[in-house]
Amino acid sequence: DCKSKNMFEKEYNSVENNLNMPQNAFFRSPLGNLGLLFVIILLGMIIGNGLILAMTMFAETPLIDRSGNINVVGLEGRHSFRLAAAMNQITMFYLPALLCAWLVQKKYWQSYLGLSKHFKIEMVLMGIILMFFSFPLVQYLMEINKMIPLPTWMHSMEESTNNAIKDILKVDFFYEFVLNLIVIAIIPAVAEEMIFRGILQTQLIKHFKSMPLGIWASAAIFSAIHGQFEGFFSRLLMGALLGYIFYYSRSLWVSILAHFCVNGLQITAQYVIQQKNIDIDLDKTDNLDWYWVLCSLLFTLVILKWFSDQFQKSQEKQSIVQTNS
Repeated sequence: DCKSKNMFEKEYNSVENNLNMPQNAFFRSPLGNLGLLFVIILLGMIIGNGLILAMTMFAETPLIDRSGNINVVGLEGRHSFRLAAAMNQITMFYLPALLCAWLVQKKYWQSYLGLSKHFKIEMVLMGIILMFFSFPLVQYLMEINKMIPLPTWMHSMEESTNNAIKDILKVDFFYEFVLNLIVIAIIPAVAEEMIFRGILQTQLIKHFKSMPLGIWASAAIFSAIHGQFEGFFSRLLMGALLGYIFYYSRSLWVSILAHFCVNGLQITAQYVIQQKNIDIDLDKTDNLDWYWVLCSLLFTLVILKWFSDQFQKSQEKQSIVQTNS
């Protein structure tokens, strides 16, 4: 009803970092913001794909072979794939997020994206711990996902992408490991959080007038857009956890750091395993004991409750300050 909507808007807007409302009525609407974002992302995709296509035309080893599979062969192939991945992230997510924020809020673009400099270190640490403790649960969801029958073309697309990622993680030099951290951990953490949490989640929460619905809807889009269907449920959960971290911390830097640590840990683990010749398959998820999954679920819920409690305390302090002023 109207009363509950007004209560939600009052509660949500009270934690919007005193963001000035846009002068243009179109930009005051969540759907208007989302429509603008969609158009900019579409333009970014066209430009990015054009650049990648031009790059592959001049490369000695084509990035995409005649069968449509990603071709990562040798050092040059790995460099081409890294460059293409970085260009894709920058043109599809990073630059569109910046442009959308600037068009809507001009000089307040950082606040629009949630890039608040004011956040607590314990929020960062607990966010990282939350993502790490959720790993068994994430792997379990991946196993469930693999049980769902998928069309042949989805399996082929999944296999091609997974093989390309495995190839790029097989490095011959230390600088390749550093490049992997930049391309697979740093750039996606910043670019994807700006788009999916900073803009998409925030606007969906305002549109639905529901925090959980906005977070999970954004997480579903985040998972689907990666195009790795056998990992949809696991990435959905990770996207939702990052969403809760951002919502409760009120700073995108917290979810960016958590996102970076998740990706960075996997890259570092693969590098150490390769350098030390350790016989471990990190992709194997079918040997998880049920009690690890249960412990992971319980710890995840406990840490989320901690985030919620911290958020409530912050809201109460803010309310007291506003009352006394």
